[in-house]
Amino acid sequence: MGQAYGGVVADLAYKGITGFISFPATSAISSYVFEFRDALSGNLLASYTLSGVNTNSPTVANTVLFRNLTIGLIGQPAGGTVAQTCIRVNSF
Repeated sequence: MGQAYGGVVADLAYKGITGFISFPATSAISSYVFEFRDALSGNLLASYTLSGVNTNSPTVANTVLFRNLTIGLIGQPAGGTVAQTCIRVNSF
């Protein structure tokens, strides 16, 4: 959080999608924070923290590394009956 706007995808249309985007998963990275912002105002709509990026455990499977994940923004803008939030879909 707190980074400049437009880092990964800019001006994604309503109900738009992107292809899968690769992110580094080195031992120095434990999590990522994905922010959805209004393209015009820059206001934060919702954010999602992806934890466990570099989990290295012999007993717990890493459900992030070498996987295709989808993070989506669902709900209605401010004033709607369904608040906006993020969801994660495991695409593997």
